[in-house]
Amino acid sequence: MRNLFDPRPKSSRSELFDRVDELEILDKSVGRPLIVVLGIRRIGKTSLVKSFLEPYNGIYIDLRGAATHLDLYERLSEGLSNGLSKLRRIIEGIRGIRIMEFGVEIRWRGTDSISLLGLLEELNRRGQFIVVLDEVQDAKPPISAELRRVLAYTYDHLSNITVVLSGSEVRLLSDFIGVDNPESPLYGRYFIEVDVRRFSRDESLDFLRLGFRQEVLSLPRICLKTPSTSLMVYLGGSSSLVEII
Repeated sequence: MRNLFDPRPKSSRSELFDRVDELEILDKSVGRPLIVVLGIRRIGKTSLVKSFLEPYNGIYIDLRGAATHLDLYERLSEGLSNGLSKLRRIIEGIRGIRIMEFGVEIRWRGTDSISLLGLLEELNRRGQFIVVLDEVQDAKPPISAELRRVLAYTYDHLSNITVVLSGSEVRLLSDFIGVDNPESPLYGRYFIEVDVRRFSRDESLDFLRLGFRQEVLSLPRICLKTPSTSLMVYLGGSSSLVEII
């Protein structure tokens, strides 16, 4: 198990600090067509959604900077490869999917190819499945437009697929979903909203105490205060100064 102070996103609930309320909402929302996870950057959204996926059949896809079909299907292949130990029996036999020893290859053009929508339709036939699209607001045209169309179809017709969109609040709601844009394919569709909040002062202190214990170190006497001088740290999204005194 990785230490709390490990800067990489967590992928297991046992590694995640707190987020009990957020996980409860996500768990209760499985089976709904669309969940939107919102929060400022570096607040812990990626750790939350990856850890949420742990007990379910699903895929995590990081869409930052995806601008071409090659980008999209490389990210999709990477997501399936990372979850292959759990997903092998689900994706075996799907046209356009090649399972290799250490990964998955998707044929997205030419003979025996499969599109993103085609893959979602196949997964829908195999039972409940969760698709997490992280930082989806950073996807570039024409991929962003295609994603909106595919997700609108998935919402309306693929009842076994739950889509989780994660990103920064303003851009995800306005730029990608288009909550105020009647021309958006996703306009008017109801979604479950999960707000990833900052940790309180006491929660931040608990984070530090647990992290120091995991490092087999004693917690120094510390004081969290409004940023002015000293060292700024991000404690699961709680931007605070830690002063060793």
